[in-house]
Amino acid sequence: MNLQEAAARAPFDLLVIGGGINGAAVAREAAIRGLRVALFEQDDFGFGTTWRSTRLIHGGLRYLEHGEVGLVFESLRERGRLLRERPHLVKPQPFVLPGGRFSRRPSWQMRIGLAAYDLLATGGSLPRHQSLTSAEVQHAVPGLGQKAPGGFSFYDARAVAPERIALELALEARNHGALIANHASVTTIGHTDGLVTGVTVVHRGEEFEFRGDHVINAAGPWVDAVNNTTGARLPRILGTTRGTHIAIELPAPLPDAAVLATARSDGRVFFALPHSGLLLVGTTDVRDEGDPGFVSPTRREAEYLLGEAQSLLPDYGITADMVRYAYAGLRPLLASSRGPESAITRKHAVVDHSLAGGPAGLYSVAGGKLSTYQPLAREALRAIGIHWGSN
Repeated sequence: MNLQEAAARAPFDLLVIGGGINGAAVAREAAIRGLRVALFEQDDFGFGTTWRSTRLIHGGLRYLEHGEVGLVFESLRERGRLLRERPHLVKPQPFVLPGGRFSRRPSWQMRIGLAAYDLLATGGSLPRHQSLTSAEVQHAVPGLGQKAPGGFSFYDARAVAPERIALELALEARNHGALIANHASVTTIGHTDGLVTGVTVVHRGEEFEFRGDHVINAAGPWVDAVNNTTGARLPRILGTTRGTHIAIELPAPLPDAAVLATARSDGRVFFALPHSGLLLVGTTDVRDEGDPGFVSPTRREAEYLLGEAQSLLPDYGITADMVRYAYAGLRPLLASSRGPESAITRKHAVVDHSLAGGPAGLYSVAGGKLSTYQPLAREALRAIGIHWGSN
């Protein structure tokens, strides 16, 4: 069915804006429940924040520092589900957490945190954390140079291609009857007498009107811009932060284990993990309210990450010439003006705009992690009255 035919048919139960991992998940869950759904993505599925991530399907060990136990538990539960249900795209990832100068935490604190991590992941298939001697740390990460006094190993998971997960979710939505369209930009969210009436979509230069009384805006870092197409004065939802990564080609074979370490220059946590034959190093966390379509790494951020990689792995002799590429994306986090960027919650939220003077039937999703797309999708559907166990 083409877009013209679809637009001419009866109204849709749900119109979803944004074909990243969250929007595709919303469309899939709704289609499985029997709703008539349309999903619109302005570019390719998974194009935005989804593919520009660190590619980790992790519980978020550092979120325990901020007391976000519920988020960690949910993330670890979803990590286990993804390892079972999508093993071709989500793989176990061993990590090494070296101590001494490589960590800002004493070993006893790391041990407590990892024990809590294991406890929250109870029932999962991954091995529990282990204490490592100095020699074992050096063997696992041979490029460290300066010996760590010891450390720990633990497991998380990584997505081989997170954008592929988004595409699979969109295709599964289509298999359950949803209309999915990429390169289809929503230019207007229509409403009359305080009620959502549908959306205007532009696809290949043609304009189409899709009717529906429920719209879920899952446009990631574009959420606020899409909401502005209503013409109503809706509160700003997002406080986007930019995350930059660099990919380095090492002169020696990559270790199997990823490294979780503390940056020497500013004390931030960062990752160095194997990815497609390269070492992926990231990430930064910088407030950025620019156009998400033009986000790019800054020279300062790339040099910061290169410096931390050189400090972490001096034996590899890393130079700028070994950097093969860099990329950056915007995290669609909930707006927050307090505290450092790294302390902003990664919890997701579903916003009902009718509670703040917007049209009834318009909802936005914000926040969330790569691993928590299904709980986010189900919460969004509960907001529009779809509950599990009912049809």
